Amino acid sequence: MCIRDRDIGVPHWKLKDLDRQSRVWTERAVAQAVVAVAKTDADVKGASGDAEFALERLLVALAGYRRQPR
Repeated sequence: MCIRDRDIGVPHWKLKDLDRQSRVWTERAVAQAVVAVAKTDADVKGASGDAEFALERLLVALAGYRRQPR
């Protein structure tokens, strides 16, 4: 199935960028990222004593979930 820019309402150049970016994320990595973001959201809202550290931990985790670009 071919997705066209007009099908999802984004400019053609942006669709190319999104396609390139999607290649560095597996389904598992996206799932892990969603869980990490949810945990960080709770931590920032008070579940943790250190919101800044929670955000730092999230960034490190997200960087680790990505595959290296081909």
